[in-house]
Amino acid sequence: MLAHADMHSLDDLTELGALESYRRLRAAEVKGLNLEMLWALEGALTYRDRRLIGPDLRRELIAALGPVTVPERIAPRRHRAPIRPTVRASRLARCE
Repeated sequence: MLAHADMHSLDDLTELGALESYRRLRAAEVKGLNLEMLWALEGALTYRDRRLIGPDLRRELIAALGPVTVPERIAPRRHRAPIRPTVRASRLARCE
């Protein structure tokens, strides 16, 4: 996941910090990204398990993260097969 945001080592993570790293992951639109990753990043920097990040620190991180903007969903393009003339229509065209 970190490689998608151009982070390849713990030094990169330390230099950027948990919040900026999470912002970059969000900007890179990494699939499956959620707040658990923010806790994991913070835990990696403080040598703790993500589950040991307390509720107060979690609230601080969310507040520092700022408002989350949800990108507008783009409808998937649907593939349509070309319309082929029916056998009857092709026979009528030959008869004329």
